Order: sequence, then C-alpha cells, then structure tokens
Amino acid sequence: TTYEIEECDWSSDVCSSELAGGTNCYYYRDLSHVAYTTVSGDVLEYEIYIPAISAEKKGGIDIEFSSAGNLRDSGAVDQNGVSAHPNTDLSAYAVDRWYYRQISIPGTRLDAVTAIEMVHEADSGTNEFYIRNLKIKNGANTKISVYGTESICAFPSETYAPGSVGYGKEVLDILPSI
Repeated sequence: TTYEIEECDWSSDVCSSELAGGTNCYYYRDLSHVAYTTVSGDVLEYEIYIPAISAEKKGGIDIEFSSAGNLRDSGAVDQNGVSAHPNTDLSAYAVDRWYYRQISIPGTRLDAVTAIEMVHEADSGTNEFYIRNLKIKNGANTKISVYGTESICAFPSETYAPGSVGYGKEVLDILPSI
C-alpha cells in the first residue's frame, strides 16, 4: 500500500511529505492557487531538506502555468546547474542539510500561475523531504510567499494536473519546527 503524509507548521514555514513508493509513482500536491502572472526576471526560491533515511533523494517544487506548460519540463536549472525537475537526484546537495535553490523562470514560462506544487517523484522505499521559505522573487522584491503568514493549515483542492499515480492516502497535521 502506498501513502502520502503532508504536514505544515505555518510559524516556521516548513512543509514535509513522506511516501512509500511503487512503480513509476509521482504525487503533485497543490500547495497554492495564487493569482499571479510571471514576468521576466522572476525566480523561484525555496529550501529543501532530505533526511538520510529516505530511500531516494528526490523531491521539490513545481509550477503549473495556464498555457505555458510547467516549470519541470522547461529545462530550468538552479544556481548550481541542477535540474529543477523534482525527479532529480539531490543527494549531493540536500541530504541532512538545507539546500537553498534559486531557479530562474524561463522566458518560455511567462504566464499565469495555476498551481504551485510540492512534488514526489520516487519509486522505491520510504521517502521524505521538507520545504521551507518558498517564494517567487524578482530582484529584491518578493512577489509571492507561500505559507508565510497563514493562520491555519489548509491546502487548496487538488484541481491541477498531473495529480497522483501510486498514492492513495493523504493526512494533514502539524510539524514541529526543524
């Protein structure tokens, strides 16, 4: 049986997910349906932490756009040249430490944002990762901050693709600051 657990602590701006995978599993969980249109110079920023006990060292954030596809398939890379795709192995960067990612949104993805998603792309074992300080910035200006000031732990409805393959259960709870 596969399962998904997501937890949020708004005071520390941390989100985590755990899964037990199967074959070709993925889970794209909508975190925000913010009303925003990306512009030239926009950068996705977040930190990711992957505990060493995770079977696969993958995960991350994706953006779905109204007509420009998604960030994961755009070829975008972070400041170290590491692919923005959530199926990318981050073992050299994020295991047992916070890895700051700064990903320029390509000109081919300047469009209305339909969803910001937390993504699992792992197929084996039990996997876990944490996200914090999730935002879109343009220069020094923060355009969007996801889970920075919300007073309740509430995810939007799951309305945007690609959704889930190989996951069946979701539980929301509070996560202590780490």
